[in-house]
Amino acid sequence: MINEKNIFGKRLRALRQGTFAMNQRKFAEMLEIPQTTLSAYETGRTKPTMDAAINISEKCDVTIDWLFGRDTKSRNIEVEAHRSAEEDAPDNDNNDYVIKATIYLSFK
Repeated sequence: MINEKNIFGKRLRALRQGTFAMNQRKFAEMLEIPQTTLSAYETGRTKPTMDAAINISEKCDVTIDWLFGRDTKSRNIEVEAHRSAEEDAPDNDNNDYVIKATIYLSFK
């Protein structure tokens, strides 16, 4: 467990600025919370409720443990769908997709 002041706020800001590359207004819209609330979380003026933390973890695809510093592993899963070459053929009636999933683990 990381013993750092406002780890939640720092990790939330890192997600916003790094992974999502958004300003506070856009990120708050994505999370469906007021921008002032996001700012308060990032600066440590307030802590989220459990429901708010679950919402953030689900929308950002990270664990609650990581957000609060109880785990140093962040899990981001990137999934890309690619149409198969045969799908473009005129005689192909199915819509097969090839799913490519890459799991990124970051360790501190």
